[in-house]
Amino acid sequence: PLRDGNHKQSKRSGPLKHVILMRHARAGEAATDAARPLAASGRHDAGRMGPALSALDAAFRPDVVLCSSAQRTRETWDAMRSAFPPGIRVDIRDELYLASEAELFAALQALDREACALVLAHEPGLSSLTSWLSARAQPDARAHAERGMVTAAFAALALAIGEWDEIAPDCGELVAFETPRSLDDAAAKNA
Repeated sequence: PLRDGNHKQSKRSGPLKHVILMRHARAGEAATDAARPLAASGRHDAGRMGPALSALDAAFRPDVVLCSSAQRTRETWDAMRSAFPPGIRVDIRDELYLASEAELFAALQALDREACALVLAHEPGLSSLTSWLSARAQPDARAHAERGMVTAAFAALALAIGEWDEIAPDCGELVAFETPRSLDDAAAKNA
């Protein structure tokens, strides 16, 4: 349904919007799925991913965080929040809980003037949307992305659109894809 061609095409060249698609960190157990808090390892990983996100190019500084209402996604943001400057708008949304590719797409399409959005949600919608948006990818990012969106992973995409309602298949380049393990591997190489 998303690839039906009923979307606007940008007349602009080059990426003008940026999005970070991120899966929540590892969660523990609870009475309901939505109430699952982060496990200790999840809190640790989320705390590490915040600085990795903030180390990206300045164009990837989010103006807004679109966050699923699930306990684990909210706690993931809380564990990363200190890595970002104050003033980022956080929008907790019930419709992002276990959202599909189409629902995540709709949330992005409805944005207004934000230059960069961080979407903090769940699988399999995040992997599907990453693939759907990525016409091109940096080689190392593509290799990591092909392994899937594990907990606490993020995909950073530069989108060749001027307005969010222009978002369309293959409008982006996958610039970075990081996981807790890829951070460990990079640290080991630099040691």
